[in-house]
Formats: sequence, C-alpha cells, structure tokens
Amino acid sequence: MVSCFMDCFVNHHDFFPLQDLNTKTQLTATNGAKKPAMEVFSHALRFFKEHALQELSDQSATKILNEDVRWVITVPAIWKQPAKQFMRQAAYQVSDCIASLHSVSMDLSR
Repeated sequence: MVSCFMDCFVNHHDFFPLQDLNTKTQLTATNGAKKPAMEVFSHALRFFKEHALQELSDQSATKILNEDVRWVITVPAIWKQPAKQFMRQAAYQVSDCIASLHSVSMDLSR
C-alpha cells in the first residue's frame, strides 16, 4: 500500500520528486500552506498502518493486533541517500506509536 501511495506521489508532476527528500524538505499544499515533509509522511505511514490492521482484522476471524505484524518499508534503489534516511526517520516516528516495528528494510548500499 505504501508503495502504491509513493508511486502515485512520484508520478504526479506537480509534486516534489521523492528521491530528493531530506529532513528539511517542506511540502506546499494546494492552499499554499507549508508543512514539513517528515510530518506528512509520518502521518501517511501511520494511516496506512491503521488501515492495514483494520483490513486484516475485517478479513480474518480474529482481531489483528500491531504485534501480530512485521512491518517492512522499502524504497527504490535509485533514491538518494538523504531520501532513504528520510523514510527511515519517518518510519521510526511512526514506530514511537507502534510497539513492534520490527524492521525497516531499505537497501542503503547503493
């Protein structure tokens, strides 16, 4: 789900190219308001986490809890190092609210 969101975000020509993200990046809303990209991405990741847990619970006979899931986030290898680090930080901000974020998988070797 996160991948789909990010692909849509990247492919829309009016948006900031994700491979250039860094901790100082500001995003501008259509009304002109500026927000830190870290805040926006953290909220988006939190939403996807909550939505995934709800969908999994709806499709199963039991309630799926956060600790039942191993969370993994991937980023494209073509992203620059600061953008990869940015996504890691956004995920860790969400993990402050998630008891068991086991893994943030990113290929940082490229």
